[in-house]
Amino acid sequence: MPFEMQQKATIITMTDTSRLTDNHNNNKSTKKRILVIDDEDDINLALKVVLESDGFEVTAFNDPLEALGDYKANLYDLVLLDIRMPTMDGLSVYQRIRKLDDKVEICFLTAGSLNLDEEFAKQVFPTLEKEDRFIRKPVSNEELIKRVKQMTLI
Repeated sequence: MPFEMQQKATIITMTDTSRLTDNHNNNKSTKKRILVIDDEDDINLALKVVLESDGFEVTAFNDPLEALGDYKANLYDLVLLDIRMPTMDGLSVYQRIRKLDDKVEICFLTAGSLNLDEEFAKQVFPTLEKEDRFIRKPVSNEELIKRVKQMTLI
């Protein structure tokens, strides 16, 4: 039976539940680890379900300060980070993570427009187009998985 979740601007639909069973056989040590930081629980749950169904290991926090307090360098392959959060914005979280871990890939999630300061974007991603590290919500399951695989080199 298909699993469907719809909340606010994000729509995640899983129609191939056979992948859930198949991925339980994956060796845990080879799974790519994803950290999701988004203040909306429904977004965290949806991202976690979709990414785990495709074989990723996902840790999710709805409080960026708690995520930073628990953060361990070199543990994650990718951080998916909401830009607009009430306790600390995603760009500030990005800067704090970079002080702890300069190797982890980071991608911003946004439901709004990308009206970022061009100078900041150049500092953050000097060799990439800024759109390469932003995922606009809502995002389809297929697009989310495709982008995450690109950023984790799968």
